[in-house]
Amino acid sequence: IRLSLVGSEMCIRDRNGENVYLEQFVHFSKKETESDIFRIGNQRVNKISIGIDENIRDTKSKIEIAIANFKTPNEIKIKASGEKEKLNESLRDVVLSFFLALLLIFMLLSGQFESYLTSLVMLVTIPLIFIGTFPALLVSGKSLNISSFMGFILLMGVVVDNASLYFEYFHLFLKELKDPMKALFKATSTVLRPILMNNATTILGMLPIILAFSKGSEFQAPLGIVVVFGLLTSVLLSLFVIPILFYTIEINKRKKNVL
Repeated sequence: IRLSLVGSEMCIRDRNGENVYLEQFVHFSKKETESDIFRIGNQRVNKISIGIDENIRDTKSKIEIAIANFKTPNEIKIKASGEKEKLNESLRDVVLSFFLALLLIFMLLSGQFESYLTSLVMLVTIPLIFIGTFPALLVSGKSLNISSFMGFILLMGVVVDNASLYFEYFHLFLKELKDPMKALFKATSTVLRPILMNNATTILGMLPIILAFSKGSEFQAPLGIVVVFGLLTSVLLSLFVIPILFYTIEINKRKKNVL
């Protein structure tokens, strides 16, 4: 059976070659419909695209409020996609990378120093990052996005490296001086300048990103803010917190050995 058009009418040609017109057993009607039909998971989907002239984050919030206030039948669902969906997927991947990097750093430290306790003490420097970054992001009007999480991942290795450097010098001077308190002050005074100089170069390198001198640098500004203020608070606080923790661990070890 073949379909063919004879004049302006559609017909079916049977085996004998005779034309059977569809209008004999089919009713035709014309109406307006979509030029393309989209389906996702065997469900029909209508897409509405809009152009955005303002900030994506502000537009996303307005769209979410409009969707929440819009009443639809139960069989109809409204979902925001496009840039918002891609942004959420990328953000989930970056958050997963953050925790994966945290796990890898802990495994590396545990293998190097052969002590879970020492590794955990060094990881204490990571929460100190958030003390400076969250207020800085809030004051500057920036949000937690892909760029800022990349800054967190970048900072994790830097601040843990500062703690491992202090740990090495603390135990080096502890073997020489035999007194934990003297070793604490000696190690702090020794590593203070290298740590400050190393982190100062990173902070100065991030200042142009924060100040947004070039076009498109607004997207990278949260990364610069996280790195600069995270380093400032982590370095300043870790100079007090990390020595105290290492000193406390060493004193407890000596007490156990005496007992």
